[in-house]
Amino acid sequence: MEAVLAGIAPAFRDHPHDSQKVFRLALEAMARPARFLEADFAGLFPAPPPLDPAAAALILTLCDHDTGLYLSPSLAGAAGYFSFHTGARPCHPSEAAFAVAGDLSEAPPLDALGWGDEACPDLGATLVICCLPGGGGAVPPGMALRASGPGLGTPLEFAGHGLTEAFVGERELMRACYPQGVDVFLTGGSLICALPRTTALERSRQGGRGRMRVAAKAGGGQGGRGSAGEHRRSGQGGEGECT
Repeated sequence: MEAVLAGIAPAFRDHPHDSQKVFRLALEAMARPARFLEADFAGLFPAPPPLDPAAAALILTLCDHDTGLYLSPSLAGAAGYFSFHTGARPCHPSEAAFAVAGDLSEAPPLDALGWGDEACPDLGATLVICCLPGGGGAVPPGMALRASGPGLGTPLEFAGHGLTEAFVGERELMRACYPQGVDVFLTGGSLICALPRTTALERSRQGGRGRMRVAAKAGGGQGGRGSAGEHRRSGQGGEGECT
């Protein structure tokens, strides 16, 4: 047993307070969609490679022993780390409450994830895509998008770094089934951005490539294990149809 434990990296140094900080940041990102928030995730714990610190922090905070966790092939080596620290069980994307992809090309199609059902749309999965630059300096432009919906007021020009038109189209089909659907986090190093199922994305009318604007570093606060750890998959949506 000691030999097994010796090969597992530690998680949060101060779990109660660090998980509260990450949980509050996740809530802030969901409340302020399509905005890039920055925090010192790497200062909280040594993230298991090849995951970026932001994605790993979300898993440690939002997953527990009731969570079905899917890791894409490039991230599968970290499954033992998260099973040990959270109790989350590895599973197929269709059974996952929480799915994490090394980039968009590895992400399961949205209609392969659980969307919840009409009675319990909150059972829809959470998808994390590790597609953002690491933060802390100049970042390359992304596909110029326009985000609108709750939490945005007026539509917001959004740099969809690492996203594709096919993904934008998948989300638009999914939105027809609202309130069922999948909530998305984009992560990279110290950066996090949320695209809740309520947020609509379309190509920017300005065209071209969008520039990423990073918001001020987010502060900590109180929180706890979040909704992803409470999810149970009870329904699956499809392209253009709600079940």
